[in-house]
Amino acid sequence: MTSLINPQNIDITYPIAGQDNDTQGFRTNFRNIRNNFVTASQEITALQANTAGLASGTYVTAYLPSYTGNLSAGNTTVGNLTNSGTRIEAGYQYYSPSTNFSYTVNNNVSLFILDPSGAITNGNVLLPSSNVDATVVSISSTQTVTNFKVTPNNGTTLVPSANITLTGGTGVKYFYHANEAKWYKIG
Repeated sequence: MTSLINPQNIDITYPIAGQDNDTQGFRTNFRNIRNNFVTASQEITALQANTAGLASGTYVTAYLPSYTGNLSAGNTTVGNLTNSGTRIEAGYQYYSPSTNFSYTVNNNVSLFILDPSGAITNGNVLLPSSNVDATVVSISSTQTVTNFKVTPNNGTTLVPSANITLTGGTGVKYFYHANEAKWYKIG
C-alpha cells in the first residue's frame, strides 16, 4: 500500500520572517497539515483492520487496559481472552520432572517453567526447532538443577554453550538471531 500522505504540500518556508505575510498562506498550510493527519489516521486504521494474522512463531505480548471477548488473528478466533490490565504470556510450557531429565521446548513457546519435585542433578532442555528471527525463550525453575544444559536444535548454535547451575527461583533467557542461526544467552 502506497501512502497518500503528501509532505510536499506544506510550505516549510512560510511565514517569511520580517515581512507582512498573507493569512491565506497560514490557512493553506494548516489545511494541508490537517489533511495529512486525517490521511495518516485513515491509513493506520486500514492497516490495523486488514492485518492478515501473524507469522508462525511470532511472539505477542498484549497490554490491555480492560477487555473481555474473543482474541482474533485476522479472521480466525484463537480463544477467549479476559483481561483487567495485566500482561498475558502467549505460549508457555510447564514440566515437572522428579529425576534427571531431557525435555524439548515446543515451537511458539516463550516461557518454559520447570517445577521439579526436588533438586535435580542433570537436566537438559532442547530449544524449539522452528525459529523465527528475534524469538525469545525464557526458562525458569522452582528447584536447583546442578548441571543444567541448554541444547540448540538442529542447524543452530548456542552462545555461550557452557552448562550452568540453574538455582531454584531463577531463570535464563535465550534470543534467536536468524541470520546467524544462533541462540544467544541474554539473561
